[in-house]
Amino acid sequence: MQKVVKPLKNYSGMTLVEILVALVILGMLLIAVFPLVTQSLQVVNQSSTIASQLFGVQEDIEIIAVTKDGAYLIDGTFVPKDFFPVLLDGDTTWVPGMTIKKSKLIRFLASNLGSEYDLFERYEGYTAEEAIITIGDKSITNTSTVKVTDKNNSDVTGNLDGFPVVSAEKVTIILPTDSNRFTNPDSLYTITITTDGTVLTSLLMVHLPRAIIADKNGDLLMASSPNPDNWVSGSSSNWVKKETNFAYRINKIISAGASDRSARFIAVGDSGSIYLWENGKKWERLTLTGITANLNNIMAVGAGGWLVVGDGGLILHSADGKSWVTRNSGTTSNLRAITYNKKSSRYFCVGDDGIMLTSSNTETWTRLHSNPLMVAATDYINNKKAVAFSGEGEYLKTRKNPVTNTDNKFTVFMVVKPTGDPVNTSLLTLGPPASYFTLRTNEDKKLVVGTSPDNVFVGTPELGTTEAAIIACRYYDDSGIPRASLYKNGSTTATDNLDIGSITPGDTADAPAQLGSNPLTHYTEPLPFEGSIAEVFIFDRALSINTEPRPWPLSGQYASEMDIVNKYLSLKYGINLANEAEINALYYNGAYSSPRLGTMDWTTWQDGMLKRYWPFTTNPTNYPGLHLDPAGGVPLPLWLDANSLTFADANQVTVWRDRSGPGSNGSNSNPAVGAPLNAVACDDDGLLYTGGDRRNLIYFDNPNNIKQDKEKLNATMAKPVQYTTEDMLFTGNRFVALLNDKHETRSYIVNLKEPGKHTREKAFSGSNCFLNDIFHYPYGKTLLVVGSGGKIYYAKDNSADWESGNSGTTTDLLAGCLR
Repeated sequence: MQKVVKPLKNYSGMTLVEILVALVILGMLLIAVFPLVTQSLQVVNQSSTIASQLFGVQEDIEIIAVTKDGAYLIDGTFVPKDFFPVLLDGDTTWVPGMTIKKSKLIRFLASNLGSEYDLFERYEGYTAEEAIITIGDKSITNTSTVKVTDKNNSDVTGNLDGFPVVSAEKVTIILPTDSNRFTNPDSLYTITITTDGTVLTSLLMVHLPRAIIADKNGDLLMASSPNPDNWVSGSSSNWVKKETNFAYRINKIISAGASDRSARFIAVGDSGSIYLWENGKKWERLTLTGITANLNNIMAVGAGGWLVVGDGGLILHSADGKSWVTRNSGTTSNLRAITYNKKSSRYFCVGDDGIMLTSSNTETWTRLHSNPLMVAATDYINNKKAVAFSGEGEYLKTRKNPVTNTDNKFTVFMVVKPTGDPVNTSLLTLGPPASYFTLRTNEDKKLVVGTSPDNVFVGTPELGTTEAAIIACRYYDDSGIPRASLYKNGSTTATDNLDIGSITPGDTADAPAQLGSNPLTHYTEPLPFEGSIAEVFIFDRALSINTEPRPWPLSGQYASEMDIVNKYLSLKYGINLANEAEINALYYNGAYSSPRLGTMDWTTWQDGMLKRYWPFTTNPTNYPGLHLDPAGGVPLPLWLDANSLTFADANQVTVWRDRSGPGSNGSNSNPAVGAPLNAVACDDDGLLYTGGDRRNLIYFDNPNNIKQDKEKLNATMAKPVQYTTEDMLFTGNRFVALLNDKHETRSYIVNLKEPGKHTREKAFSGSNCFLNDIFHYPYGKTLLVVGSGGKIYYAKDNSADWESGNSGTTTDLLAGCLR
């Protein structure tokens, strides 16, 4: 048979290109698969490691803590047998059961003991209603016994409020609500119910309180909830007093911790005191070596960090709330409050003397500047420095009253240069509101002396715009009639001897002298001064005005104490005296040199190294009233000289040094300082508000654009300088500030918006109406305000509807905190 071979129709196979394409595709698949395999191996390995570590820890806990009665966890918590912590949804639940261990592997088997409640949770400060605990179980009979032990296994059954009520299938106990209250440091409590040999165990955990308030006696008020509805039952207060006996006043409290287990309170107070209350522990005072200054405020910084400000420019920083380091603030002024600006990522703190500081890292702090400022060199008076007041109401005041003598006589000298129209402007105020003295102008620009808003005595001297002048007032006794004589540039007239009646500005030691405005007094409108002040003397006596003849055979008269001060200021500032010829004819009554005043210029008056003439010789023998470093009970004057300041142009003057007293530049015992700033807050858009003791509100959204809110708060309220801003915060939708007016015994809660449009949310009056602290609880949207006389006020849901709470005490409340 013949074979027939049929040719193939297609002679082609896989080309080289096709093979290469296939290899590329295969490679791409392998590249995609290999990381998955590697990742799977890594996950398996990591899971093995975690499991090994977990079992290792469990083994350690079991080996370290298990006893025949139960388990002691590494943190000291006692867990009775058959109950174990199980982590569910990020929270710890105590579950009954048992463990089975084989080699290094531990298995947990949960069981059901038939109890309706296995774990009860309460907070310190629990109410009478919350003190009732009912346990239901079918094993309970009328013969069941109940025992309660604390974490130290001490029997505390006898502390319960009455005997446990036992009935069929139910036990009710009432926690003590007296001095034997169950506490967080003694928690976990074990409730053991025994019935015919059968033991039923439940647990009671007592957490830290959810609300605390510190009072002026060093004790606390506690509540079990941050919800104001929980703070009262009917007409009775649910706040519970806890006698903590803090040795020092508490100024601010904050809380930390995302759960009850990690919760803690941190409080700062006087004398360098920082108190810490952590879950499971008692209050403890942290040891800060070398820190004795009062601590005034605290805020959270970053993750677990803290920033504290205090007196003497003290700034402390901590990463954990336990170890603290000191930061260099660059100031010795007392720091009162601190906040954080999210928009600019900067911290801001404020304090006494009008100080404002800012930092981006909590380590390096720089000054911000507001009025009053050093004048620019072009505005010097005869090439001498001065302090500029803007006319917006800022002022400087001495730390104490410069008039201390029993007869209340004094003499004032000032070198001033108005830059605005000097109409109804206050230059200086002395004394308390009940008996004060003010040197000011009226609507005609004439110098006047005021002893009350309605009791004003007008002189003839008149101030001119941009005219530098030496003005003086001498308060003296004229044959039993108290009078005040007004001077301008050394001259006075008979009509300038004003019968102003008796005033006693020296009766109150803490009534300072005030320059630039008059918020020390009762008034309808502030009287701010716009211009410069270069030098101020306040002598604690009426200086002599009588000249004395030179001894024979010399002719002529010695200058009086008033003449000497006028001539000194005239030469220094280039101001011509109105009675120039008369004063120039007088002689200086010196111990070694007695030149005629008309022969002296500024250079000879300074007298180089010899310093023969006042004030370069501080205690001139023949001018006892002018002694600047007195001894033997001679009154000490106040001497403010802008030329002793070292600030650059446009730098804020926070402390104007007092040059009287011992030392080459004086003792600085009574400087004039800026109005203190007590509070500061910032919103989410970067707008910052700060305020303080009878001064304008300061606001800005840029540190280079600081403004003063000098308008009335609103149509029914006065200007900010007529109140003291005690505290403020930003709630997330508005600024809320506490204002006190201690002259009128009134206080206000105010919503700060923009100048002239602030809203008064609540007003209070009476002797115990002053507000001390405000706290915002963002989670519950609750605002808490505490004040004098045990006052509590609150607003729910971030509203402006304020209600009065019942604290159960009349003790002044200083600081509050909700968590």
